[in-house]
Amino acid sequence: MFVSLLLALGAFNSQNNLLFWALGFAFAALIVSGILSRRMLMGLRAVRLNSPAGHAGQIVRVEYRVLNGNRFVPGFALTVRDLALPDPTNPTTRRDRRHSARPLATTSRAGFVRHVSTRGHADCAAEVLALRRGVVGLRFVRVETSFPFGLIRKMIDVDARGEMVVWPRLLRPDPQILGGGLQAGTSPRQPSRRRGDGDEFFSLREYVEGDSPRGIAWRVSAQRMSTGSPDQTGLLVRQTVAPSPSRVWIVLDLCGERDLDERAISFAASLAKMAHERGMMFGLSEPLSGVLVTPGSGRGHLERLFDALARLDPASAVARFAGKGAAHPPKATTADGTMCVIVHGSSSRATSEIGALGSRVTRVSADDPSWVVSDEWDGPERTGVEVRTSVGEARGPAERGADARPVTGGPAA
Repeated sequence: MFVSLLLALGAFNSQNNLLFWALGFAFAALIVSGILSRRMLMGLRAVRLNSPAGHAGQIVRVEYRVLNGNRFVPGFALTVRDLALPDPTNPTTRRDRRHSARPLATTSRAGFVRHVSTRGHADCAAEVLALRRGVVGLRFVRVETSFPFGLIRKMIDVDARGEMVVWPRLLRPDPQILGGGLQAGTSPRQPSRRRGDGDEFFSLREYVEGDSPRGIAWRVSAQRMSTGSPDQTGLLVRQTVAPSPSRVWIVLDLCGERDLDERAISFAASLAKMAHERGMMFGLSEPLSGVLVTPGSGRGHLERLFDALARLDPASAVARFAGKGAAHPPKATTADGTMCVIVHGSSSRATSEIGALGSRVTRVSADDPSWVVSDEWDGPERTGVEVRTSVGEARGPAERGADARPVTGGPAA
C-alpha cells in the first residue's frame, strides 16, 4: 500500500506514463489479492484434532485440520493458530489488547498449510510454549493468508471451543525420597490376589507341555500318582501370587504463598512421575480443596493426576479453609504397605498437624533446595545425598544431624 501511494505521488507530479502503468499494475495487484484471498478464506473451516496438554516450560504440539468447502478455489499458504495463544512474532497479536500480560502459553511456531485442494482437507501442527500452570480456554482458531502476492493479509476466525491444560513444571526430586519411606525389612511389593510371578502360593493346576520343570510340585504329584485314580496320574504345577506394586500417597500441605505453593505443586507432580517410572501405585490428596486422586498406575492415571494439579487453585483453597482447624488427608494413607510423602509449601509448616498419619511418613519442604537434584526433569541425578525419613515426627533435611547416614545407592527399583 505504501509503494502504491509513492507511485501515485510520483505519477501525478511528473505525469510520467511509465509511472502511471506501474501505478495501475499496483492497484490491480491489490484488488486481485484482496478478491482471491477473501474468496479463498470464505470456504475454509478449521478444527482442533487433539486436546493439547503439557508441562510448563515445554513445547506442546497442537494439531489442526483445515477443511476447504469451496468448489473451485483451492487454499494456498495458510497460517493456522489459536487466538487465545498469542504469537509474539505476529504483528496482529501485538496490537490485540485481549491477550493477558502474563499468558499461560504462547505460540512459538504457527501451523502452516501449503495447499488445500477443493472439497479436501489438510493437517498441520503448531508448537506452543507452555509458560505457567493452569487451564487455557480455547475458542477461536485463526486462519490467515497473504496469498497470492503477499501484499494484503486476510484472516478468518473459526469457532472451535476447547481447552489447553498446562501441567505443573517438572523438577528432579531426590531419588531416595520414595525409597526412604520404606521401613527396614519391609518388602516394597505386597502380594495381590491374582496369579503371577511371585513367591507366595496361589493354587495347583495340571501340568501343560512347555511348563518349566522348576514349577512342578514333585511331592504332591508323587502322592497323587500313588493314591489317586488312574485318570489322575498327571503332574501338578505350583502357581504363585503376582506381586502388586507398592503404594504411595502424595499429600500437599499448601501455605498460601503463591511461589512456594507453585513449587510444592511442581514437587508433587515430579514425585508422581518418579513413582510412575518405578512401577508404583500413587495417589494425591490436597485436603484444603478436597482434591483426591485414589492410587492407581499407568500413563492415563498419571495424566489424571497432572490434570488435577493443573486445575488446583491454592489461594482460594487456603482462604476457604482458613480458621477451620487442621486438614485431614484420607484414612487410606495409614493403610498397611502404604507410604506417605507430605509436601509442605514452606519449611515452617513441617511440624504442622496435617492429620493422623502412620509411621511411614516422609516430610519434604518445597522451599528447601536440598530436596531437589535439578530444577529440570532431564537434569543430572546425584548420589551420596543424605536422607532421613521421619518416623512419627517431622524432620527435614535442615534437621539432619551428624548421625545421618549417606545414601550412595541409585534410585530404588
